[in-house]
Amino acid sequence: MLDNTLILWTNELGKGNSHTLDNIPFVLVGNGLDFRMGRSLRYPNVPHNRLLLALALFTATVLWLHWRLLLHHASPVPQAAAQRQTDSPKILH
Repeated sequence: MLDNTLILWTNELGKGNSHTLDNIPFVLVGNGLDFRMGRSLRYPNVPHNRLLLALALFTATVLWLHWRLLLHHASPVPQAAAQRQTDSPKILH
């Protein structure tokens, strides 16, 4: 069920009592967007917006590719209409 799903769980603070913005935990669950799962990574002093931007860009890329694929498969109707126009007799003025 999670093969095509990606769930991001996070906390807004690294430590609740001191309100730090360091060491904020992020958990990615599922295999959506083809991320390699089953590992634990630690990136010291890296802004979390880099992860969020990577997720946003990858999601936009996947959506764009699916949209292009849908347009490609939906194209026989316009191609058939274009073929009929080229097969019609030409009128010379």
